[in-house]
Amino acid sequence: MSSAYSENVANSYYSYPGNSNETSVSVHPQNNDDINDYSEPLTKGMKSNTKCFKITFDAFKMEILTFLILFSINVIQTTSTSMILDKVCLVHFNYSAEICNNLNNNTEIKSAVEKLATNYHLGYSLIKTVPSAILSGFIGPWSDQYGRKAPMLIAIFGVTIEALGLATCSYFMQSRVEYFFIPALFSGCFGGVITILAVIYSYASDLTAEERRTTKYAFLEMAIGLGEPLGSASGGWIANFVGYPPVFLLSASGFVISFIWVAFLLPETRGLGNEDDSRYKKLFTCKGIKESFETTTKKRPNKGRKQLLLLILSMCIVVTTAYCSGSINFLFVHHQYNWGQTIYSYITAIYSIVGTVTLAAMVPTFKYFKLGDPTLGLIGTTSMIMKFICFGLAWNPILFHFGNILGCVGRCSLFAARSRISKLVSNDDLGKMIV
Repeated sequence: MSSAYSENVANSYYSYPGNSNETSVSVHPQNNDDINDYSEPLTKGMKSNTKCFKITFDAFKMEILTFLILFSINVIQTTSTSMILDKVCLVHFNYSAEICNNLNNNTEIKSAVEKLATNYHLGYSLIKTVPSAILSGFIGPWSDQYGRKAPMLIAIFGVTIEALGLATCSYFMQSRVEYFFIPALFSGCFGGVITILAVIYSYASDLTAEERRTTKYAFLEMAIGLGEPLGSASGGWIANFVGYPPVFLLSASGFVISFIWVAFLLPETRGLGNEDDSRYKKLFTCKGIKESFETTTKKRPNKGRKQLLLLILSMCIVVTTAYCSGSINFLFVHHQYNWGQTIYSYITAIYSIVGTVTLAAMVPTFKYFKLGDPTLGLIGTTSMIMKFICFGLAWNPILFHFGNILGCVGRCSLFAARSRISKLVSNDDLGKMIV
């Protein structure tokens, strides 16, 4: 092969095939430019997806937090009741594990155990709720002026200690039920679930425009509706196959994640410019209670004061009814239908998910037909009334199931009332309305 031919081949591979006077262009830089041309849309697409994810994440921060907290609360709710039953049978009545695991075959023993367990559960619930209900009257007005984060972090810390304390009680199964009251004190005296939920709804009102609050509250109720059944079902399944301690440790882990979430991901919406050094001393003053009373009773246009008082009264009735029923439902089905913790957890989880899906379908429908909060509230209240009538007559499981189906839209009553209250009260006074 001649040297001239070799030179021509080399030039054909590495030189621009134009005039000899033109500057030659390398093939490799040309390909890099092509790659850069194609990578620019890809980079823009990735940036767009990242921005979209960030916007979505910011929009649903409160819902994710609400789900975490309600999951952590409900994962131990039925489990703690079941453990009280076991401890009463094993420790207080000193029956063998064989008898306690087969209470359905011993009717007299079962009735005695359930009666004492109900009394202990009542005491445990009162210790958790009464102090937190009293504290909420002080914390609400304080959070309007000095910030939302601190009360929520303190309350989450309290329920975390409670979960760890219950895990310790479950590890030492031969300990008496009275030790349950010690961790319950931490939950009650640090604000508990009442403070957490009140601050969550205040946060939601701070971060959401008035015309979109009904939808925002509906999303929060959906998060609750998902957290409750998944927590309940998970607690029942884990307790059945692994034991009690992992259930309470899972709850504590959920609260720890919630604590980190609030501390680092939620923005502070109140008290940003307030540098009062005595802020924590002002937490337990009568001024907050006085401000709450004045906010509730002051005159408002369009009969706003009457609306507010009736809404608060209706919410008190609805919450009390739902909480009291939820606290004894497991003991009722355990006595009446011989259901265990796992069966009850699965059944309540299924109906809660059905209610959440129904709620998700109702909200856009109501928005499309421009139906307001009062209509939602009436539908939700009617649903709850029919549900509890069926529960009161539920001598067999069919009526219990039918009642759950009728009550699947009961959540509408709560978020409709909260939404209406948030529209009657200014943003600066939302914390004073602990609803």
